[in-house]
Amino acid sequence: MKKNKNTNKSDRRNTTKVARYRQRRGLRIADLLEDVANGDAAALAEADILREALSNHNLYIAKKLSRADGELFDGLGALWLSGSRLDPFYRAFEKTRTRKKVLNAITQLRPASGENWRFVTLTIPRLVGVDLATVIQFVQTAWQLLRKRKWWKSRARAGIKSVEFTLGDEKKLEQEHREWNASADGYHVHVHLLVLSKWIDWEKLGDEWTICLKRAAEKMSGIPLHINTSHGRAVVDVRLVSNRKARS
Repeated sequence: MKKNKNTNKSDRRNTTKVARYRQRRGLRIADLLEDVANGDAAALAEADILREALSNHNLYIAKKLSRADGELFDGLGALWLSGSRLDPFYRAFEKTRTRKKVLNAITQLRPASGENWRFVTLTIPRLVGVDLATVIQFVQTAWQLLRKRKWWKSRARAGIKSVEFTLGDEKKLEQEHREWNASADGYHVHVHLLVLSKWIDWEKLGDEWTICLKRAAEKMSGIPLHINTSHGRAVVDVRLVSNRKARS
């Protein structure tokens, strides 16, 4: 009993920590949105909605919730959701809902001979001084070029894509005693793919993705694309998806 009690306390501390982290990040996003709104009514309204949704009276931590197997756990959430993709709590809700849709979709697909599910990450260099909407547009343009390339179509039969961005390393900013700044730091944007594919050579993927990034930069004038890696390619990652439970 003592062990379970300590575990519950630890879980509760972790749950509280996650809730406060999401709240802190969301409020920071609201401040940044207001800073760059330049009087735009829609942007200012979204910043206000974010602050209200992330206020203490709208967030909760529920203790001793029960899973289907009877295991108790602590949960967190919001009494009402903002519906804003800038809201960490709403994004978490969307992630859970999307995960269910993804699981339903992939269970209907059966790998052919030589095919496996793979998790692919495509990154881009930080485009310092470029606003987020333009960065996302740039990434989407590069992705559309990649998915139409003969090599990619010969590899991937099906897949699911998501685009994610972060504001960088929070601990590093704290060590440097400063806040994140779009003009100095830029956004860290990357593409996540869950694909049913044949073997994907990561070096070849890096070459193909780099070509698409460069062509996207040409299509969109004013994109300061600088790939400073030692091999001259944008960083990519390919991992085989495996069932850990099946192996254990």
